[in-house]
Amino acid sequence: MEGEGSVEFYNPSGDIEFTKNIKSEENFEFKLDQFSIPGTWRANAIIENLEINKNIKGFRKK
Repeated sequence: MEGEGSVEFYNPSGDIEFTKNIKSEENFEFKLDQFSIPGTWRANAIIENLEINKNIKGFRKK
């Protein structure tokens, strides 16, 4: 599938931390830094008629 879309990452508070417009064949990385809010983050990706939502468990500091 070729096309353009967007990716958004939301922190556990529900605020957008990262957003990027991408091409369907493009690879990219998003890394949580050591000061990121602990908890479950959400990633949303939309390309043409396909939408993917994933929950990502964040790191907990000891």
